[in-house]
Amino acid sequence: MQQAPSIKTGWKIMLAMGIYMAALGLFLIAAPQVGFEKAFAAFTGNSWTNFAPANAKPSELFLILNKFVGANVLSAAALVIGVVLTGYRKGARWSWYTLLVSGIIGWGVV
Repeated sequence: MQQAPSIKTGWKIMLAMGIYMAALGLFLIAAPQVGFEKAFAAFTGNSWTNFAPANAKPSELFLILNKFVGANVLSAAALVIGVVLTGYRKGARWSWYTLLVSGIIGWGVV
């Protein structure tokens, strides 16, 4: 069966998005403090380097939560990559709707 041009390029774009999500999830797990420092400073007006030593337990909790977000992003990336490689690449209708609904839900909670 011949693939439509939109499917030929669409599955590659969706796969690239899944790989990007996986890289982001791995980054958040491996180095949670790097991305969190600027967000903490922007939100609180205090620097993370001053806050973390003075508040060991809360700062540890913030980093654990950031790692948890990374694990969630990594698991979502694995599901996106799986759907893209099993159904979307072949033009299965269910895979398109799966990615559409999950994208709406994912972006809707942001």
